[in-house]
Amino acid sequence: MKKLFLLLFLTVSISTIGQNKIEGVGKYKINKMTIVSLQNIINENNFILDSIKSYNEYSKFKKDSYLSNLTSKKVYIAEVFSDTIKKYNSPPNSSLCKMRRVFYIPEMEISKIQLKDTYLTFYNDTLISVDIKYNDKITEAFTLKYGQPEIESNEETINCIENSNGKTIEKTEKMYYQNWENEDIKCTAALGFYYNDKCEQTYLSYIMIYLKGKKEEIRACDKNELEQLTIRKNKRKKSQLEEF
Repeated sequence: MKKLFLLLFLTVSISTIGQNKIEGVGKYKINKMTIVSLQNIINENNFILDSIKSYNEYSKFKKDSYLSNLTSKKVYIAEVFSDTIKKYNSPPNSSLCKMRRVFYIPEMEISKIQLKDTYLTFYNDTLISVDIKYNDKITEAFTLKYGQPEIESNEETINCIENSNGKTIEKTEKMYYQNWENEDIKCTAALGFYYNDKCEQTYLSYIMIYLKGKKEEIRACDKNELEQLTIRKNKRKKSQLEEF
């Protein structure tokens, strides 16, 4: 972990050769790419398209993609759907919001840089965020292309209870952030650790490029769809009790 923190600060010292504004990664441009243009990329590059509707399907898809990538280098991509029957069994980053569509790419390469666990989120047919597993080569590339990032750090002392003896102890959580942004788009590369409900140290790392101002709108859409789903379920349950 110390090596990763060191890499985080070393990337800031790299000399920049351009001051382009960040828009996304590769052809995946925020607020420009549409579902149609994504479909064109899938067709032109012979990506293997699938769908994921449960956590079990997600695990299998990820494994199959990894095994295939070892030999054929084929890119797998799947649209992610929530499990409406067992919500807890939904794959990561799935959504109930009908205006939001999410596509998952386990592994792909852009400009000889490996990207893993990439999520493309579309809202009203337009790409609004790209989420990628943290990789220091990606942040180095961003620094070279977009200039020096703004650095933020956050340190917080918390109390947690150890499961082994029930003792409450103080722990320090730390996060480091690199930020690039223009008027409408922000990229955050995060690296750090926190403590879970079992008082276990858990590492957190991600890269997120997103259109500003959409989070609350999507959250409201998800909340409304969840409420409607609950109403429909309760109606079905009630109809089954007519003769009770």
